[in-house]
Amino acid sequence: MGKYIKNKRIWAISDTHFGHDNIISKFIFRPFKSTEEMNEHLISTWNKHVKPRDLVLVLGDVFWKHKTAKAEALLQSLNGDKILVLGNHDKGGITRFYNMGFIFVCEEFRMRVEGIPLTFSHYPYRPSLWIQLKVFLKSFKKIRYLDRMPWFKKEWRIHGHTHSKSKTGPFQIHVGYEAWGRPVNLSEIMALIKKGSKNER
Repeated sequence: MGKYIKNKRIWAISDTHFGHDNIISKFIFRPFKSTEEMNEHLISTWNKHVKPRDLVLVLGDVFWKHKTAKAEALLQSLNGDKILVLGNHDKGGITRFYNMGFIFVCEEFRMRVEGIPLTFSHYPYRPSLWIQLKVFLKSFKKIRYLDRMPWFKKEWRIHGHTHSKSKTGPFQIHVGYEAWGRPVNLSEIMALIKKGSKNER
């Protein structure tokens, strides 16, 4: 995998939610009239940036209740080879996603770029206990999938899941659709990391 990745232009994106009708009304950052319109926009934007020989790390929540045949057809319309890092909505077992056309499926993907170790995951670092308490007091609900979020450490984590417009946090880069509206190139991620590393010293 290492030699294969070395010769690729690499992108990352998360939370495309192809076919998810509820996301249109629930999240104000997706002002589409239908899931068909959203899907077409996502495909067009993806292919505008990603070339056929590129590699895309899809950090979870790619489809919403799509049958395998429909998901396979949609995936084939997207440029590049695709690796899936599983998110909370990616149901049905790993074999299902290989059958769709992903070249690799995993819970987390790690690589070293310019000597810096990076972890690509659907989930961000676990919020502080204070933030967890504030959320609970406001809604009387615990943060969802908290058990899948690791405690903070000074190692860069590339993630999705939050549906936030924010792109960065301490030792984190958010590559979700709501933050960027498109796939994010690895060079852009590294630029943010280098800038962030100076601020974290």
